[in-house]
Amino acid sequence: MIQTLNTPRLTLRALCREDREALVRLHRDPAVMRFNPSPPASDAEALARLDGNVFCDWPPGLGFWAIEREATFQGWIMLIPFRGDPTLVEVGYRLHTHAWGQGVATEALAAVTAYATLGRDCILAEARSDNPASIRVLEKAGYRLKEGFEEDGVNWVRYMYGTGH
Repeated sequence: MIQTLNTPRLTLRALCREDREALVRLHRDPAVMRFNPSPPASDAEALARLDGNVFCDWPPGLGFWAIEREATFQGWIMLIPFRGDPTLVEVGYRLHTHAWGQGVATEALAAVTAYATLGRDCILAEARSDNPASIRVLEKAGYRLKEGFEEDGVNWVRYMYGTGH
């Protein structure tokens, strides 16, 4: 289980099954999913992915948070093992369009990064190279470019926070 994190404007709490409808709405928004290489084709597929990816047994202290502002669901942020490697963690986030451009992602990322660096020397994050908004969020939160790479015909950038790897 992950602990609740609070910032001046946000509450980050563990995502729960009661959030499934809000998550499906988020993942069915074409603007939100524009940079996702394989958005879900249906609500049923979105629910199946949530059940398999979000609501599973993560190692202690890792998982997915709901991002709330004034008790309104803004999106999610995750801290999970990087590609299954238990020695590395990665952070990722997805927000409703109504939360874009307000510093919500940067504030949530800063809180999760501070939490994650307790006992870890490195956090990774990936973004598509054609997603300047996500790249700006990472850079404002202190992440620095580690490398660019291509995967399945898509150009990505990998950012790092900390001193390891």
